[in-house]
Amino acid sequence: MMMETTIHTGNYFRKSLFFIIFIEFSLFIFSGVSFQGLYQVPYFNFGIDTVYWLFFLLQIPQFIFSHQIVGLILDLSILLLLIYSVFIKENIIITWLLFILLMLYYVSLTATLGHRNYQTGFFIIIIPFLFSSPTNRKYAFEGIRYFYIFFYFSSGIFKIINYGIFEPSMMTTTLKQQFIPYFLESNLSWRTTLNLLLIKHWVASYILFCTTVALESFFVIGFFTKKWDHVLGILLIFFHFSNWIIMDISPIGQFSIIFYFLISNKFSSKVNG
Repeated sequence: MMMETTIHTGNYFRKSLFFIIFIEFSLFIFSGVSFQGLYQVPYFNFGIDTVYWLFFLLQIPQFIFSHQIVGLILDLSILLLLIYSVFIKENIIITWLLFILLMLYYVSLTATLGHRNYQTGFFIIIIPFLFSSPTNRKYAFEGIRYFYIFFYFSSGIFKIINYGIFEPSMMTTTLKQQFIPYFLESNLSWRTTLNLLLIKHWVASYILFCTTVALESFFVIGFFTKKWDHVLGILLIFFHFSNWIIMDISPIGQFSIIFYFLISNKFSSKVNG
């Protein structure tokens, strides 16, 4: 008798992903930008996604950031729910609650940032576990995979069709805009020094920009095969950590997506038993 199963729904895969999310949210806390850490921080950018507006129309983020104790309770709740999901057992209700809280956190956090941050992986990767059916989970993972392939690929194409790749000064201009607060504050950190160096040497900056476009455009291969998913995962590590070093855009939030691509071949494979 042949029984076909998908390892996507396996316990090890689920626990590994939730453990990575636990690490990510812990890093948010230690960085001082968790619910509790953003107490009374003013909002800056609500974004263009009308789904996000719903949270603000309901006054939910405003209430949380006006009451520090509420933020602390939510932070602890998320950590405890993640610990339960990793070390105890799977529970659909808890998974739904965790997904809602993490999405609320993402919406609230990005509204306080001057630079729109699209590191959505830490809550989007939970979507497949909102379904109890293995088949639905499989299709949800497939949807997430294609979404991020399109996300990164379209970013590279956008830089081409908007002629950014044909503007040698594009990267230096971007660096100047990104680091205006650093310059105004006379920040003398190593990152500021690095960026002043790249602004001065535009050829090096342009090469970095072209490398980024090539890296993002390479994601097109994901539309045709999964055999290169682990390579895409490695490229994501290079991409996000380079962004962190050069642009000061933290990779926290995408660790779970990177993990998914690195092991996609293994956990999307089917075994007969």
